[in-house]
Amino acid sequence: MALALSHNQNWNIGRVDWRCAECQSELPPATSCWAVLSENSPDAVRQSGLPFQRQNYCEGCWQSQFETGLLKGVFSHWKTSVPEPNRKARLLVDDHVLVDLFTRLGEQMDGANLRFRFVLALLLMRKRILRYESSELLSQEQRHALNLTDEKSELWHMSLKGEGVDVINPVLTNEQIGEVSEQISAILAETI
Repeated sequence: MALALSHNQNWNIGRVDWRCAECQSELPPATSCWAVLSENSPDAVRQSGLPFQRQNYCEGCWQSQFETGLLKGVFSHWKTSVPEPNRKARLLVDDHVLVDLFTRLGEQMDGANLRFRFVLALLLMRKRILRYESSELLSQEQRHALNLTDEKSELWHMSLKGEGVDVINPVLTNEQIGEVSEQISAILAETI
């Protein structure tokens, strides 16, 4: 599946592979496994346009890889279950994982991560975890530094658990918001 995030950038997301990324064994339906969201290397990002990749690990490989420190570049991880065939997708990530992902994305200010974090902020607002306080237009210098062209781009001042956080509103179209929302679902849902 290719998602258009801007006029000149696509973010390709395939179906979730229910095989262990380490031992390559098939993960049977209704079994527990670990989903890992890893940062791609700068070369892989340039080639694919994908800042992250999702991989699944069986319990045994998770123990040997992650807990012994062999798994590198992990951005986020969560325990999930392999879905039953023909079952409708549902979001299996708890709020703590979403908040952690949102917070960690705040450290990265490139275009794809800005859009991803903005839509994640909308999701957290809907869940009443993140609260909008105020906003201000970004200056021309700020927009240039962030590679944003829309003069209506804003800096949203928000509250997360009583702490102030800022979110860039890159002024996405409804279609772009929907596409990034699908991206979030593709990464975090149990099925596609």
